[in-house]
Amino acid sequence: MKPSAEDRALLFSKLRQKGWRHEGEFIYGPHRTIWFRCEDPWQGDLSDFHERMIGRLQRIISVKDHYPDPTDHEKVLSDTEAVVVAPAEILKERSGT
Repeated sequence: MKPSAEDRALLFSKLRQKGWRHEGEFIYGPHRTIWFRCEDPWQGDLSDFHERMIGRLQRIISVKDHYPDPTDHEKVLSDTEAVVVAPAEILKERSGT
């Protein structure tokens, strides 16, 4: 199942507010450590996507010592945090809480 056009538009709008850039067929994090194809960014609904990104964030946090340059880790962490926060904001707005 592909995400709805509404979910894509809302998520990409939130991400752009957080410094993400739309270039060609892709949207890129500010540090270009993560990107999504605009037409087919993920499978499943927004809630599924949010859960997968939480898992990604947890893995990035857990491998901090594997990054030779702490700055690289911070860039990956920052880009991924935005992609965890953005869908959380949308889901919260929808639930009315």
